[in-house]
Amino acid sequence: MADNIFTDEQLYLIRDIFGDVCANHVERGDIDCAEEELEIINAIQRHFDDPEYVNTEHFVQEDGGSWSEIPDYKPINNID
Repeated sequence: MADNIFTDEQLYLIRDIFGDVCANHVERGDIDCAEEELEIINAIQRHFDDPEYVNTEHFVQEDGGSWSEIPDYKPINNID
């Protein structure tokens, strides 16, 4: 049996696709769906030992830089 079901390239693609879908759900205000997608994104982040997002608010603070260099979370309304 193979050690990995997906190649690294496939995981990057999955993360990018779920990132777009998550951003769309946040924009539409569907936070429940966005949180489920963020769980998948964070699972892939863990796989690559990259930083994870705290929540969807943190996800949308990302400036499009790099998945491996996520900015620190800064609560907008001082709510964690």
